[in-house]
Amino acid sequence: MTTADSEKTHQAGDLRTKVNASVRVMSEDAVEVGFDEALETVRRLRGGPGHRLLRPLMLLCAPLLGALDDRTKRALEDATGGSHVFSTATATALNVVLDFLLYPAAGYFVGLAAGNPPLTESDRGWIVLGILLATAETFVRWREGILHARPAEHIRHGGSIYGAPVGWVLGPLIARVVRWRRSGVVPVDGFFSPEFESKRERERRYGEVYTVEEHDAGAYVRLELPRRIPPSAARDRLGLGEEMPDYAVRVDLEAERLVVRGRVEDDRLRAVCGVSPAFPADFAAEIPVAGPFAGFGYRCCDKTLEIVVLREGAPRDGAGTNQRPGG
Repeated sequence: MTTADSEKTHQAGDLRTKVNASVRVMSEDAVEVGFDEALETVRRLRGGPGHRLLRPLMLLCAPLLGALDDRTKRALEDATGGSHVFSTATATALNVVLDFLLYPAAGYFVGLAAGNPPLTESDRGWIVLGILLATAETFVRWREGILHARPAEHIRHGGSIYGAPVGWVLGPLIARVVRWRRSGVVPVDGFFSPEFESKRERERRYGEVYTVEEHDAGAYVRLELPRRIPPSAARDRLGLGEEMPDYAVRVDLEAERLVVRGRVEDDRLRAVCGVSPAFPADFAAEIPVAGPFAGFGYRCCDKTLEIVVLREGAPRDGAGTNQRPGG
């Protein structure tokens, strides 16, 4: 990338001017493409027919995929577009039901292998042992929800006894579907009470709640911006209300990272920042992304900053998708 191109990648403006953003591509035949077009190019999976089969395949395999560990299941949920395709909680629940059928059946066959006559009273102990094993495993997997009465979205959905072998067998497929990296997100807010502010909201003020999806053609980043002004006597005295105004945001593309800088512009609100804990007037977040880069663009929607990074060296196939060659 030339010096002139490097200067272009560092250009940025106010967030509110990027709602209808375009992506500047720094190449020999530099052209501007729409943000949605660039996002579609980046997120398109290779192998068109396979992409169409992804959703029914994920739904069909959900009971088996539910045996995987919590981190892998959440990665699959994010990579496939959300819980309407694959849900961590639903897949785990289906796997629990499967285990209550699988473990007693396995106990029955163990009894046969031990020499018990089939379909007799002697098989009962092995079947009951399988049911007890499934019950104990379910308690361990969902202990946070059972012991602490936490909602399903705020607990870890652990894997089953055979989850590791399933992960080894399906590892290549999972790696192909899951092209992402998550950093900075606070998965559990902890203690819930009106007197305590959301931990996730506090982390948003430091630019630490974001996700990164890595694809062959580039990366897609979503960074959550603060939603609310923290309660304080200074806020109430100035009559600022609870809703957080838009930050002035600057995005710079540097070597192997995006640098996002946010700034509170309202002077009255900056005064509140000076007396409120965990409420900085400015933040700078460094987000690692794999290069080399061909260009980037960003926009804001509903207090969420979206960034698309196009990667160099990803050739276009016959269908126009920007992909790296397999193999």
